[in-house]
Amino acid sequence: MIRLAQTAHGDFPVRVVVGRVLSVVEQPTPAAAPAGAPPDLACTRLLIEHDDRVRELSLVHLQPLDILPHRNLTIVTGCEVEREWPLYIYSPNDKNHRRFDEHIGWFLGSQGAQPLSEADQRLIWSAILLQVLPG
Repeated sequence: MIRLAQTAHGDFPVRVVVGRVLSVVEQPTPAAAPAGAPPDLACTRLLIEHDDRVRELSLVHLQPLDILPHRNLTIVTGCEVEREWPLYIYSPNDKNHRRFDEHIGWFLGSQGAQPLSEADQRLIWSAILLQVLPG
């Protein structure tokens, strides 16, 4: 479910998905990237199972995701109209946290009317995580 994380700089649509990865499939990169989009976008489709439900995520990303099937994950994504960005991935199997700083900067910057400083990005990102991650 997409939630609006409320911050001093506005509301940001994010999704948190927790579950076991069933499959990871690389997809063709979209032919027409929107104006101002970062170069070299890759696309990956994930199927994730949680509580006997399967969710599909189609993620765009700059860096390789390095996600293995049959692992439990918590994924935080930033949701745009036509894209979903991986922002944070946690794997309890190997206690690995991965934050996608370039994605976070691009996503937060694309949601606001004015450019954000690095300090503002860190504050907004902390506020989002505090609201959306399970206790």
